[in-house]
Formats: sequence, structure tokens, C-alpha cells
Amino acid sequence: MWARGSPAAIEPALAASSLAPFYVTTPSHIRENGSVGAARRSYRFVTVIAIAAGALSLLSLLLYLQARQRSQRIATALARRMGLGRLGDAAALALEAGAVVAVATGVGGLVAVLTAAPVIGHVDPLPLYAPRPVAVIPWLTLAASTAAATAAGMLVGAAAAVLAARSDVAEALRVA
Repeated sequence: MWARGSPAAIEPALAASSLAPFYVTTPSHIRENGSVGAARRSYRFVTVIAIAAGALSLLSLLLYLQARQRSQRIATALARRMGLGRLGDAAALALEAGAVVAVATGVGGLVAVLTAAPVIGHVDPLPLYAPRPVAVIPWLTLAASTAAATAAGMLVGAAAAVLAARSDVAEALRVA
């Protein structure tokens, strides 16, 4: 049985009732359990790993765009000759980088949701207590992180386009 309120008021009411509970626990008792503390630390550790993976992904995108910089300089010069402005060029590269990040984040979120389902039953820190763990998919968090990662990718792409526009095209054409 679950009850809300202060334990000092609930325990005498339960003792006087015909329910006759044989064991009473409080949320603070559960929070103090070592298994719950270990699970909480594990989830914080996974959060730190996720943040580091996100930063590494943006760094990888920046390195990818850096590797393409010479061809991007040439493409930017040719696009300018055909009438594409700086804003259009920056928007095109930002859209490309944003699309790469959005697809990668979407696939990563889908894989996370699909792999979490069979694991959920095995990570219950208190298997003796009801209720059993249930799958709660944080759709809002997934959508917000996808939007934030896509925006960051678009900013990195736009920055790469600005850097490519400032570079010496003649040098890039001589090397090519």
C-alpha cells in the first residue's frame, strides 16, 4: 500500500486500521539505501559520459569540416562566381552540418530507446519493493537534445563557411 503524507501521521492511522501492515518504509529510508545511491551515482556517470560524447561528436564534425576546407574554399569560390552570396553559402553549409548532426542524433536516440527496453528490468536497485521498473521514454529530453545538437552543428557549419570565405582561394586552386 502506498500513502502520501507525513510518516508520523500515517503510521498511527495504519496501525488503527484493519489493514495491519507488517512493514512500513519511508521515501527517505529508500533514498538512504546503498543500492539506490549506487544507481544514482551510475546515472550521473552516464550523464557525464553522454555530455563528453556530445562534445566529442561536435569536435569530430569540426575536424570533418576542417578536412573538407580546401574543397570547400574552391566550391565557395565557384558558387560566388555563379551568384551565391555569403549568407547563402553559410546557410548551405550550416544546413548540411545540421542535417548530419540531426540524423546522427536521431539514430542514436532510436538505438538508445531500443536497447533500454530489455535492460530496464535488470537495473532495479530495490527489486523487493513495488512497483517494478517501467520504461519511461523521455521524449521531450530526446527532442530537446536533438534540437540543441542540431543547432550546435549548424553553428559549426556556418563558422566553417565563414572561415572558408575568408581564406585565399588562389592558394587553394594552386594546390588543387
